[in-house]
Amino acid sequence: MAYFGLLVLLLGVALWTVPHLLKAAAPERRAALAAQYGENAVKGGVAVLLVVAILMMSRGYAWSAGLGFLWFPPAWTVHLNNLLMLVSLILLGAGHMKSNIRRFVRHPMLTAALIWALAHLLVRGEPRAVILFGGLAVWSVLSMVFINRRDGAFVPPPESPRKKDAMALVAGTVVFVGVAAAHWYVFGVWPFPG
Repeated sequence: MAYFGLLVLLLGVALWTVPHLLKAAAPERRAALAAQYGENAVKGGVAVLLVVAILMMSRGYAWSAGLGFLWFPPAWTVHLNNLLMLVSLILLGAGHMKSNIRRFVRHPMLTAALIWALAHLLVRGEPRAVILFGGLAVWSVLSMVFINRRDGAFVPPPESPRKKDAMALVAGTVVFVGVAAAHWYVFGVWPFPG
């Protein structure tokens, strides 16, 4: 069952990656699909695929438990993980608002996903973690590469009021506390070792 879980997990990561990359990596193909089936139908189809991908990743991750460890992370990596997660969630918040962070980070949401994935690789040495977090790290990097190739040179947005930066910091910190609590209540993992 565990190896079947790894296969489901791998297919889920692939199913997450391909629809996300379609618009940036193959814009002509994406436009042709929209012309043939309609923009709303394509968006709806992508949404369905992404929901299926999330279900496959979550079930595959659960089913693939017990395959041992590729490495045993040292205890200090938990603290680095927490710091990186805070940075990731602040970037995620910045991606949803016009903050000055966007003047320095071209892809705040994809960068947040990359940092999230790398942070989890620091503390999870299992094969299933390598597939899930490593796969999503590769997806985020590929997305940035294809978007940069499609859109050309980065043109930073105009300066924003400082309160937008403060809002991104506060939002990221609040979400960090919520995510930490969810790890305890949902997964039974306390993210702050004593």
